[in-house]
Amino acid sequence: MLSVQECKQYLRKGDFTDEQVEQLRDSLYQMADLFIKEYIKTKKAGKSPMNHAGDHLLPSFNQRTGRERL
Repeated sequence: MLSVQECKQYLRKGDFTDEQVEQLRDSLYQMADLFIKEYIKTKKAGKSPMNHAGDHLLPSFNQRTGRERL
């Protein structure tokens, strides 16, 4: 785990208190943990949500021009 001082180096701009940096750091670690657990779960299931990332797009949407086909 990064120390508060190491985290402050990454937060170049902003005058954060040590408590704020700790809260940010803890939140980021929690998010990273959730992402990793979800990735492992989908990997074990043999499914990748990224394989179907564009399935929700309208079929009438032209991806080349970014305009809706009429």
